Amino acid sequence: MEHNKKEQKGDREVNIKPLIKKISYKIEDNNLILDVLTSCGSKENLSPQLLAEYIQKNLELAEKEKFVKIQRKEIYTYKDDKLISLLEYFKTK
Repeated sequence: MEHNKKEQKGDREVNIKPLIKKISYKIEDNNLILDVLTSCGSKENLSPQLLAEYIQKNLELAEKEKFVKIQRKEIYTYKDDKLISLLEYFKTK
């Protein structure tokens, strides 16, 4: 799953598959709804926009003009090799 990523130094190909930690979908009222957990940090980062561009480019049935609405539900971090929400992380400190 390669996609061009725009950077300050120019475009480069990025393999986005390892940046997707979890993904599920459902079809509702003829809309594809994705629930995705992606890497988002300084070392690994997959923005929702980049994922949406990849899907638009590679899904033939996507209506490009009315495609994307992004809603961030939570931000996670690792603690003892386990993903936990930031709220949970700061409660335990």
